[in-house]
Amino acid sequence: YLLFEIGEDNGYWNYNEVEGIYSELSVVTAKEWVIKLLIDEDLLASANEATAKTVLSRYRACYQERGVAYDDFDKSINWFHASNGWVNIKTLDFEPQTPDRLSRRKSAVVYDKDAVCPLYDKFLDQQMQLEVDQVRVIDQFSGLLLTPDITKQKMLVLIGKPGCGKSTLLDLWSDVLG
Repeated sequence: YLLFEIGEDNGYWNYNEVEGIYSELSVVTAKEWVIKLLIDEDLLASANEATAKTVLSRYRACYQERGVAYDDFDKSINWFHASNGWVNIKTLDFEPQTPDRLSRRKSAVVYDKDAVCPLYDKFLDQQMQLEVDQVRVIDQFSGLLLTPDITKQKMLVLIGKPGCGKSTLLDLWSDVLG
């Protein structure tokens, strides 16, 4: 699952099947991997930086479909990358991790379609003392934060007394989004 940056000789990404994300690699690391593979295959005479550079150049030429732009990552507008897979935010369909969905980051939160969070609900109702329509706005804004979509161009201002939970809400969102 090694991808490379189109037009740049220094950008590589490798898919981590455990994490479900692509990790960025430097060209130095990619060359080290090639040299290690050559050593493992008992090709010690070829295990040098010049050969590694040639191998990577040929890889880029032969597998052009593995070339991506940096901005190709994390563009799935209708999909949220939870720690255990992908959730379609419109249909709530769930899919397991896949290298086909280019992602460099994911949430620390596990998706469970049947989950409820009485602590969060209690926090909004009692700590922040929000009305039902205010909770609805917070929930809608929370949903917008789950996507990279900025076409809605919305802004939320939290106004309240010190200690009413404004910063706590932002911390919760930060924990969910990763």
